[in-house]
Amino acid sequence: QDYLVKGDIQASRNLLVRSIRYAIERTRAEQERLRLASFPEQHPHPIIEMDMTGVVTYWNPAARAQFTDLLALGDQHPILSGFQEVVATLQREKRPVLIRQIAHDTRTYEQHISYHPENHLVRSYLIDMTERKQMEEREKEFASAIAAAVIAKKKRALELDEAYQELK
Repeated sequence: QDYLVKGDIQASRNLLVRSIRYAIERTRAEQERLRLASFPEQHPHPIIEMDMTGVVTYWNPAARAQFTDLLALGDQHPILSGFQEVVATLQREKRPVLIRQIAHDTRTYEQHISYHPENHLVRSYLIDMTERKQMEEREKEFASAIAAAVIAKKKRALELDEAYQELK
């Protein structure tokens, strides 16, 4: 009950105290709900929630900005690709999360997919790892270049050693 009749206030002090306490608890609970709801909305990485059929039930502003074609492409979108197999794997293996790499446009993402049986939802958290992948590629190229240089130096050293041996 959210209201009190004026004459009942004197008659039931406990009811007034209980009503005020309930109103305060409701207000605090609503403030806490709003605070918690702001986390995915303000998160800089894409977060997408889907029902068990792959229909998107929520996507945060970062997801809407980075995957403007998600709803139009549906299960043809790389984010939703293989959705049913992923969910089946999570359920069958009772895994809390499945991690995979996906490519979309010119970007590479690490996708963390989790199944929430209590509400029959699947959540996808994505981290853009394009720069990290590019750095890894440059490291591989650099390592290959160094290895080639070392081999060339060793080869040259052997050639010089053979020439020196001939001159002896």
